[in-house]
Amino acid sequence: SFDMFQPGNLICSVQSTHNTIKIVGEREELPTSVPSSLKEEVSRMCDSNGASAAKRPLLRSYDIAVSMTIEPPSTVGQPEPQGIQSPTTRMRAVMSVKGYVLPDPNTPNRLTVWFIGGKLSPARLASGDGGDTDDEDETVCEETHTGEDGYGGFGDWTALFAKGKWRKTLAERARAMAAKLLLGADVPNKMEEDGHMEYSLHRP
Repeated sequence: SFDMFQPGNLICSVQSTHNTIKIVGEREELPTSVPSSLKEEVSRMCDSNGASAAKRPLLRSYDIAVSMTIEPPSTVGQPEPQGIQSPTTRMRAVMSVKGYVLPDPNTPNRLTVWFIGGKLSPARLASGDGGDTDDEDETVCEETHTGEDGYGGFGDWTALFAKGKWRKTLAERARAMAAKLLLGADVPNKMEEDGHMEYSLHRP
């Protein structure tokens, strides 16, 4: 999560991790946020429209989706933290990260991976946000906001992440400032109305 979301130091149990890698076609939009060491390679792609595939650098999108449960400290035998917002019930969530992969221009057998942003969402929102989800996952996500089976609903999510709860410590403010200066990060400072929080990295 690159320390982008508040509150931090949440306890999470991971159910699954999905990596989706796709070739970026010639007519697809190229990333605008690119590491300085690869800008020349991406520029070559812009100039090679219509060129043979053998001469065009092979750019791939690399997306990660992590299905997880945000756990109250009591479920793992830990005391409630003092002065820090913590969940009172289990909540299903999906954290996604968007990135790209390009062959290293100096080392032929090495790939360079960089990330340009990510999002944290309630599980139901994430599954209905245009991504491919199988029937089993859809069933799980439908239950997410019903309050059944010991999992919290959208009200519990809002109580944890909504605006007014984002009180950063000095160390957290320092890390956010470093991310802005070093990575060109657009750091979220609140939860959106539909429950998601999103960040972008302009200097990956």
